[in-house]
Amino acid sequence: MLIKIYDVIKLLCIHILATFLFSLLKVALEAFDLHDFNPPLINDSLKSEFPVAFILLTILIVPVIEELSFRLFLKPNNTNVELGIAAFVSILFIFFIDMRAHLLFLPIYLRVSFAYVILLVTFYTFIKFFFLNYSRIKARSISFLKSNFSLILFNIIFAAMHYKSELGTAYIWLYPVTLGSYFVGGYIYSILRIRHGLKYGILCHSMYNSILLGSSFLFEV
Repeated sequence: MLIKIYDVIKLLCIHILATFLFSLLKVALEAFDLHDFNPPLINDSLKSEFPVAFILLTILIVPVIEELSFRLFLKPNNTNVELGIAAFVSILFIFFIDMRAHLLFLPIYLRVSFAYVILLVTFYTFIKFFFLNYSRIKARSISFLKSNFSLILFNIIFAAMHYKSELGTAYIWLYPVTLGSYFVGGYIYSILRIRHGLKYGILCHSMYNSILLGSSFLFEV
């Protein structure tokens, strides 16, 4: 247990260091008017109007959703593959089709979570039934998810889905720099998931988000 916690803290420190180094690169880009450190962020209104809900989302709900969606299937067995693919498709669906507009009866801070749960149950039911009838596809999926290529691919997708956090970047070709820390973080959470289990990836992700959130509140004061 202590070894696992030590591993979490060690990798968390590496992630923080990587974030710092990528931030220095962003400062350099800003000097050439290629990046803006303070673009208007989508979550600013949520943060100001519902601070408690925003904290809960940042340090608990978002880490759980993202780790389920991008890391659950990295140790593929029947359940992990079925649920992991369903979780991944669910987060893609939310990303490309904004379901929040159809859930206006819910408070704003509950819409993503509610949509995610509905989609997860729906896609999981479909995928489980699909794999029952197409076992060869399931076997190939498991084989693919065991590969190093899938590990890199899903972490690239993980980083790319955070592009809205970097709207201050002037050119698309600069996104590998501005989104680099997300890729490093995803890779670190993947290592923890494979070595110690999903909960340790969630723990590291939550701790990292907590540090960033604390810093954002601190520098606003």
